[in-house]
Amino acid sequence: MTEQISNLLNPTGNFYLYFFPIISSIISGIIFWLIFSYFPERKRKKSFGLGIFNDLQTLNSHLFHYFDFLMRHQKNSPSFFQDKIHGATLTYDDLKLGLKNKVLSSDYLYDEEFAGSFLIVGEELIKKVTEIDIVINRLYSFNYFLSTKEVAIIRSIHSNLHRYMPYVESSLQKDEYFPVDPTISYLAHSAKDLLVDFKNLRNVLFDQKLKDRDFLLLKILRAINSGDYKSCIRLCKVGMKNFKSDSSTYELRTIQCFLYLKNTKTAHKLLANYNLSAKNLVGLRNLLEPIMRDPVAERIIIEKADIESLKKMKAILKKEHDQKTRFLELTQLLNERYSSKNHLN
Repeated sequence: MTEQISNLLNPTGNFYLYFFPIISSIISGIIFWLIFSYFPERKRKKSFGLGIFNDLQTLNSHLFHYFDFLMRHQKNSPSFFQDKIHGATLTYDDLKLGLKNKVLSSDYLYDEEFAGSFLIVGEELIKKVTEIDIVINRLYSFNYFLSTKEVAIIRSIHSNLHRYMPYVESSLQKDEYFPVDPTISYLAHSAKDLLVDFKNLRNVLFDQKLKDRDFLLLKILRAINSGDYKSCIRLCKVGMKNFKSDSSTYELRTIQCFLYLKNTKTAHKLLANYNLSAKNLVGLRNLLEPIMRDPVAERIIIEKADIESLKKMKAILKKEHDQKTRFLELTQLLNERYSSKNHLN
């Protein structure tokens, strides 16, 4: 046995003759790969990483505004569904109704009774898709530095975004034949799948740890509107620590989350310690409105707030509520008017 080991380790034996060249070649190959491939590629990926992340954020922003555009009730106004868009909780029925007041061009205003109820969106729709395409093409040029998951999401976004675009572009050309339903509610099918892509993209983005005010606010909005209230409270604590100038927003979001979690005692205590007297309540209305659904919280706000400012806030909230109600009533009426059942009858 000793003699066999001695022969193996002998400079003229089997080890140096057969194994040593193989092992030395493997080690040399690894060193060469590390020096000339791995470390340079890692450095390049790191240098491009921030630019790619910014483009992914831009893509996320464009998709948010795309959905907001699809759901808007009037031109140049934000939609009533921004909370659902942030939480990626829009349903197919939401999308279908939101699209019922939109047509591609004036040629589709042939239903005289409701002609004044429609928004003409064809050109703006193409413009928004083109804006998203520019970002996607820019990301494709750096696909070597994207993960397989990111590439899959981007491809799916492009596919769902363009599913009906050939029809949209051809429909902008004047034709003697028009569909029974003049609206673009058919886009709800692709928009539903695009919303899944939007949610997946945000999951990838928000896995990143970035100390940025706007990025944190987006994470908070995603958490609270998707029902992840514990994460929202944790993120608000991070915000109060790092971005003190926005502490008012984080405090109100925290109170809102505790109410949603049925922890009313903590919510009421935080609200009692919150300084409302010097605040512009109109600017805080979207934060205060869900809190005021709780009767005790509403009494605390009434006691602490300036009466005139509170009246202005309530008046604007009522106006917005009435606008949303009218919009939903209109889209429901249009949905019934252009249903296949009605036309078959």
